[in-house]
Amino acid sequence: MLARFFTGFVHDRLLHRRGPGDPELITVKGQRLIRSCPVIIYAGSLVPAAVLEGHQAEQVVNSAELHLEQIIELIKAADAKGQDVARVHSGDPSLYGAIGEQIRLLRELGIAFQIIPGVTAVVRLRGAAGD
Repeated sequence: MLARFFTGFVHDRLLHRRGPGDPELITVKGQRLIRSCPVIIYAGSLVPAAVLEGHQAEQVVNSAELHLEQIIELIKAADAKGQDVARVHSGDPSLYGAIGEQIRLLRELGIAFQIIPGVTAVVRLRGAAGD
């Protein structure tokens, strides 16, 4: 089992104040992750539902109302079943460290994880100049 953090989903609200990020700015790797993992935990207050289109997950959980401990319990349960988890965040892992506390706990529990960055905010900002 591997908890995979897809964290590079660009949040347009920071750039244009027009709502969540553009779902078309997902990387191929991020989209493949969402479509292949049996468990998806996504930050529903920040990640548009369109990002999850095409998934075939057995379990999809909006973590917007969950506490850190509840999120970790979901990952632990998937780990016990040998299931990969797609943990979908918005933001750039090099600029925004919301996943740090989750990673610390996963390390303590001995649960393997991988960080899969997506489109960096800098690229989106440059593209916004032409909007």
